Amino acid sequence: MNASSININDGMDGAWYDRGSTGQGFLIDVSTGSNGDKFMFVAWFTYGGDTESGQRWLTAQGNFEGSVAELNLYETTSGSFDN
Repeated sequence: MNASSININDGMDGAWYDRGSTGQGFLIDVSTGSNGDKFMFVAWFTYGGDTESGQRWLTAQGNFEGSVAELNLYETTSGSFDN
């Protein structure tokens, strides 16, 4: 199977996951401003062995054009939910 690209668009908003990877997924927000600026925000919740709980939260944001997004990736650490 050949991989093909699709243009990033506002219809990609939402929560996305793979049933084979329970407890992990992406939250995606895509917006095109009234001035034509194209912006994308992604939250990735996953697991990694280097944290006490095993949980990892990564966020990325930046501009996109067509099927390409240039995003800065950030990792949130040392938090405690509902504390």
